[in-house]
Amino acid sequence: ISDNSIKFVEFLRKKGGFELGRFGERVLPEGTLENGKIQKPEEVKQVLFKLHEELRLRTAFVSVMEEQGYLLRLRVPVKTESEIHEAIELQLEEHIPLPPTEIIFDYDIFSRPHDGAEYYDVSVSAFPREVAESYYDVIAGGGFEPLALEIESHALGRALMPQGDLGTAMLVDLGAHRTGVAIVSDGVVAFSSTVPVGGENFTHVLEKELNLSHEKAEELKREKGISRGSDSKNLFSFFVPLLSVFRDEISKQYAYWHSHAYESGVERKKIERIILSGRGANMRGIADYLSSSLGVPVAIGNPWSNSVSFLRTVPAMPAQDSLGFTVAIGLTQRAFNENGALVLHI
Repeated sequence: ISDNSIKFVEFLRKKGGFELGRFGERVLPEGTLENGKIQKPEEVKQVLFKLHEELRLRTAFVSVMEEQGYLLRLRVPVKTESEIHEAIELQLEEHIPLPPTEIIFDYDIFSRPHDGAEYYDVSVSAFPREVAESYYDVIAGGGFEPLALEIESHALGRALMPQGDLGTAMLVDLGAHRTGVAIVSDGVVAFSSTVPVGGENFTHVLEKELNLSHEKAEELKREKGISRGSDSKNLFSFFVPLLSVFRDEISKQYAYWHSHAYESGVERKKIERIILSGRGANMRGIADYLSSSLGVPVAIGNPWSNSVSFLRTVPAMPAQDSLGFTVAIGLTQRAFNENGALVLHI
């Protein structure tokens, strides 16, 4: 669920793996959500209820935008896993400006006691209780049983990072009006943020500079992009001011990661590569531009890498569209472990 739409993806269990079922997008009226916070719950319920009636599905995994959540990596000084939850509660006030009673959180363990140490390293995801309950109410009111709410960067990581990869990568999800930034390290999403630039900003530049309709500007942006070939040189010059802002925002997140230790004091690993997703990643030349500007390898991600084997089937969703459904694809994968067994996280 984003500020301007609801995207959904259904996976079907098949012999030897999964296949893509139904998928689609429903536009939300302007102002229904703002920065991921539900402003008009009845509007969201209506859209969801129509979707529920159409799909006849009962359960769903749901993402919440980064602006409404918190991600922490903490070191908790306990001897057993049964003590972790209470130990995290005692530390939350140091990092989140809310009383513990107003916070709902969950955690992943990525380092257990070793070499005589008596602590666990955990990745904590937290929401204000008010936000979590507002999402639960509209989803349940729309006819679905929400099995889990999670920060969308977790779904991004699940879709884009190869299973078992313990390296460190920045995931950049170029949406319509904003760009989500997540950093995955040691197999865990360890950082997330939002950049206030999206694909629509680039479209608006062409509308203004070339006096085009929105549809024509969008078509030209996708066809020519920002590649600096002879036929697109002029487009690049139009985009320079916006590209500079976008590059600087990504660079700022990159620098912050390397200049700050975790909340636990543990030093962060160096970012090895950047992976792009979101519909904005379809702009020609955007990966090359970021790579040359930041001095880091940049590649377009494959949202299907952990879910669908192209040796068995090719998803019916067009490749360009699939980049915009990366979060939804990652949400479906939450239900299955690496062996294909159904695992419901409730």
